[in-house]
Amino acid sequence: MVMDWNLIQKPDGFKIEQNEQETGYIKVSIEPLMRGYGNTVANTLRRILLSSIEGSAIYGFSINEFEHSLATRDGIYQDATQITLNLKAIRLSILEREVEVDIKRKGPVKIFAKDIEKENSAVKVINKDQLILEVTGNVDVDLTLYIKRGVGYELSDNIETEGKPINFIPVDALYSPITKVKYQIDEDIRYETKRDYERAVMEIWHDTSIDGENFIPFASKIAKDVFGALVNFDEEVGIIDSRGTDLNRKASEKLLDMSIDELNLSKRPTNCFREQNIKKIKQLVTMSRDELIKMKNLGSKSLQEIEEKLKLKDLYLGMNIKKRGE
Repeated sequence: MVMDWNLIQKPDGFKIEQNEQETGYIKVSIEPLMRGYGNTVANTLRRILLSSIEGSAIYGFSINEFEHSLATRDGIYQDATQITLNLKAIRLSILEREVEVDIKRKGPVKIFAKDIEKENSAVKVINKDQLILEVTGNVDVDLTLYIKRGVGYELSDNIETEGKPINFIPVDALYSPITKVKYQIDEDIRYETKRDYERAVMEIWHDTSIDGENFIPFASKIAKDVFGALVNFDEEVGIIDSRGTDLNRKASEKLLDMSIDELNLSKRPTNCFREQNIKKIKQLVTMSRDELIKMKNLGSKSLQEIEEKLKLKDLYLGMNIKKRGE
């Protein structure tokens, strides 16, 4: 059985309604969605956004003369437990997979999150004024922070300690840059001639370590990879279009890869396709009539010409082409 994949209406991407990068808020809308697809798409994206977007976090630390997670030391106001809580509150990002930051100070002095950036410019700290610890006495403090990239939430009990110093203290690591996601579904949205589509409006709050415009594309890529692993079609059957026709008998891959100039179209559609960077026949045949008619300077007369030229080569608009091995 070969499905006509064109029967499933796909959204026209997503639209940014509001983006406040400084305060960590973005609002996006996704449409058109077939009835019932609003909750399916939005809830899937929400769960992925909250659990699977990569971020950075401090996962452990060590201080001279601190031997365990309940340790105290003369000259340092906070105990190990309070320092752990302060470190968990720090939001930051790194480009490398993992880094270590050494902060050496002589008291009396306060050590803040901004001191991490001072010691290692590869680390970007969001909440720079977060206190780490206060040295009240005339003592030397050698603080080492362990930072890495990851997804989700990692309990301190599960953090690998092999290769770390004997006074290494693990910290619960919250890697996700996203703190909250809400969505609503607007119904009876008009698209072309129908008014039974849906719109998903998503609100995302984040720590500003990543540009909010990347969240929907990143989450969608993860969903695509996960669901793609469940596709068990035999993909060695050649090229099949949405009408179930084996294109190896109708049009070879060589024909589809030909330049659009091979159609000998008139000047208007040729210039229009050049502006839209449509260079090959296979790019054209996968487009629908509605997509073409919306192009600037491409009228109904040009559309009729295009369909006639394609017909001469046993091709038509709206083909759903799957290449061998893709």
